[in-house]
Amino acid sequence: MKRILVMFLSMMLVFGICAAAQASGTTFTDSADMLEEASQFPFLAETDETAVNVRADVSTKAAKVGRLERGEKLTVTDASVNQKGEVWYAVTLQDGTEGYIRSDLLVKAEEMTVMRAAYQAPAEASQREYIGNRKSKKFHYPSCRTLPKESNRIYFSSREEAVDHGFDPCGNCEP
Repeated sequence: MKRILVMFLSMMLVFGICAAAQASGTTFTDSADMLEEASQFPFLAETDETAVNVRADVSTKAAKVGRLERGEKLTVTDASVNQKGEVWYAVTLQDGTEGYIRSDLLVKAEEMTVMRAAYQAPAEASQREYIGNRKSKKFHYPSCRTLPKESNRIYFSSREEAVDHGFDPCGNCEP
């Protein structure tokens, strides 16, 4: 929701700059320069998803040109909207690969740092035996391949504690 609001405000800014430029006789090139100065690009970002494909164009059907793993940082250089109305970021990976990633799959690096700090597991969590998913109400072994993202985790010290809190065992790791 926050990203949608930011994109909406950014679009309003674009229209405002273009209208002001047209009224003042400023050229399109000047407007583009003004927009670039007013925009948030470039910025560092990463994904909190397990992995994200980097595409050659602004479509999930476009060829894959790379893959971004969880925690891997990249530079977002621009944004565009495809025919479906989805916002895609033009990105450059650390190895220099350029492509596009849908905006809802990325988070600014500084926002991710804040999110990690806010949802940091308690110090004793490393001694906990089970990890629950707040959304699905399933609990897992810490080694499960389908663990939830950090912000959705809740830690339990025993199977009984997880069950007492209304969580069901994961069907993959079967704790």
